[in-house]
Amino acid sequence: MITSAVHLSALIACLGYTFLTYALVQMLRGKPLIAMSTMRILGAATLLVHGINIHQQVFRPDGVQLGVVAAAALFAFVATCTATIMSWFHRMDALVAPTWLLGAIAIGFSTFGSDSTPPVTHLSSGMIAHIVLSITANTLITLAGSQAVLLYLQNRYLKNRGLLPLLRLLPPLQTMETMLFDLVAAGCLMLTISMITGFLYVDDLFAQHLVHKTVLTIASWVVLETLLLGRWLWGWRGQTAVRWTLGGFVLLILAYFGSAIVLQMIIQH
Repeated sequence: MITSAVHLSALIACLGYTFLTYALVQMLRGKPLIAMSTMRILGAATLLVHGINIHQQVFRPDGVQLGVVAAAALFAFVATCTATIMSWFHRMDALVAPTWLLGAIAIGFSTFGSDSTPPVTHLSSGMIAHIVLSITANTLITLAGSQAVLLYLQNRYLKNRGLLPLLRLLPPLQTMETMLFDLVAAGCLMLTISMITGFLYVDDLFAQHLVHKTVLTIASWVVLETLLLGRWLWGWRGQTAVRWTLGGFVLLILAYFGSAIVLQMIIQH
């Protein structure tokens, strides 16, 4: 049951993200409404209210809600939180504005949508932590994959001596590359902790219905860790970084959403 407190926090967060998006767009047009320092404070406050809203929706009096809607809401929160925090250290106005808009849409969807999956009451705190960490790692690596695509497009159009209008709003190439490795490193950290909690709290990660997910997740982790090692030892960057990032991202997506497809293909053959 969604309480009035959930509706209130959702309304405040939606209004906050909507105003921040409008203010940032006006700033990009050269007509600032508020100072950047004020915008950062409002962004932090909106994130706090968004986090409270997520906690209210997931940890309910009748159990823990871990359905599709709740997972999507957590995904959007991690994405919005990551983009907002990164914007404090990098000038990435053109990237954070659509993320704030996504946050507002996700809050409305999760608050007024309904999960068909009933809340669960039998999960241990370790298992809940594993699920939340897995969603967080998936979100960060998805953001890294999106960043890799943008970096590829930016690099390609720069070589062709021309940028699409939207690409001109992106940060410089070096900043985009730094942000990519920041996302990969954060995603790898969360994925490592997620795998550790999985081995500790999941009964059998190599059971028939989990083995494909486990193997593909480990493969994704190996690919992304290899990228970070290559960056440290050999200075990998540019298109090499893009290829390895997308490879790790695809493996992780297959792990979370393609396990059933992979299983079906193996059975048919």
